[in-house]
Amino acid sequence: MAPVLSSTAVVLNQRLTNDEVRAAQSLIDALISSERQISFAQYGIQPVNRTVDTSTLPAVASIQRAAGSAVAPSPLMLRYDVQRVLQTAIRQVLAGVVTPTDAITTADSQLRTIVEGTNLP
Repeated sequence: MAPVLSSTAVVLNQRLTNDEVRAAQSLIDALISSERQISFAQYGIQPVNRTVDTSTLPAVASIQRAAGSAVAPSPLMLRYDVQRVLQTAIRQVLAGVVTPTDAITTADSQLRTIVEGTNLP
């Protein structure tokens, strides 16, 4: 079975105000921080920040080695609605409803609930 790789893209509308762009950048910076990337990697999400040391995470290392030769698209799993959680966090920050820190804290809690297999948020 091929490893499953996925990615998240952030698209900014060209009509965003400077404050909205700064809020989006704050969220992006927080998501790609070494600390956050290690947290993601512990759950099998390949880090986008290439400076993150994944040598202590054997699962990540094996996925990265195998990725070049065999890759499969991410399956659609409604039960693990990670995309919805991340999109909600991004939209709330861009709308100024929450701070990037609060959005990450809430998303982290919701994603842990999903990963742990308890009730969906």
